[in-house]
Amino acid sequence: MSLKMTEDPYSCMASMSLKMTEDPYSCMASGPTDAPTLKKLGEMELLGTNGYGEFGFISGMAVVGDRFLVAADHEEKCVRCFDMDSWKQQVRWYESELLPRDITTIPGNRVAVTSIYKVWFLRVTEKGDLLFENKINVKKICDGIASSGDNLIVCYEYPDPGVQILDMKGNVIKELEKDDDGEKLFEWPVSLAVSPDHSTIYIADCIKNTVTSLTQDGRVLGVVDVKVYIIYRSGITVDSAGRVYVCGYDTVFMVFHETRTVIPLLEIKDRIKDPCMAVCDKTQRLYLSLRDRNVIQVFEMAKHTTS
Repeated sequence: MSLKMTEDPYSCMASMSLKMTEDPYSCMASGPTDAPTLKKLGEMELLGTNGYGEFGFISGMAVVGDRFLVAADHEEKCVRCFDMDSWKQQVRWYESELLPRDITTIPGNRVAVTSIYKVWFLRVTEKGDLLFENKINVKKICDGIASSGDNLIVCYEYPDPGVQILDMKGNVIKELEKDDDGEKLFEWPVSLAVSPDHSTIYIADCIKNTVTSLTQDGRVLGVVDVKVYIIYRSGITVDSAGRVYVCGYDTVFMVFHETRTVIPLLEIKDRIKDPCMAVCDKTQRLYLSLRDRNVIQVFEMAKHTTS
């Protein structure tokens, strides 16, 4: 595959077409899906240490306890916690050694945050404060992260890409790097998510522009060639019904592996650029942050069926 570089050194270009091909892993443009429509409700403002608004680059978000939204801000090198009931930022947590990349919820009202060669663990209090607990070392440059029970699943960036299942001490339990034929699964895995029953791992690759579904033991269930420009630090999440949401460069879309269908939810006409998102099942809301913005947008997800 040829790679055409742009001004962004972490970019990789791909066709935006959803045309059918002979590739069995290509997107299918038909088949029943359960995709929501989005209605914007408002915005939550990012606040600086002085209490006034500031711009940032939210590179990962996680819902904790159905009440708090915790966001990793790569640009401002901090972690923010928002009360989803009041729509207010509760705290801006900063540590000079932390360069946050992605974030996931873990048991005990806690979050795990990736930062280069480390994973940081923070606890979210009942008031929305963030308290440092501990951090562990990992052997590669760590990007995306998800949790599955008492384990972490992390992906590592190019030029040494891969996916590993770790315990909470950083010990490697399983490597997910090759298929049954010994071929590399990924070129640059940037983000991942886990199904509600923890049986399936979904991984977005920003060079192949694919979303791969795997079992916990590494068996490939399917690969969807999304034909969408997936970016470095692209987000992916799964809701309680198992629906998969993915961020492209200027779009937010859903991937249905059963039918290999890609359904856009937000597109360039919606002024999308470098999005990051999270979904709260309790409130049926989607939270969306865009690069170099000072707010997180809040959308209501109204369900409808598309065929």
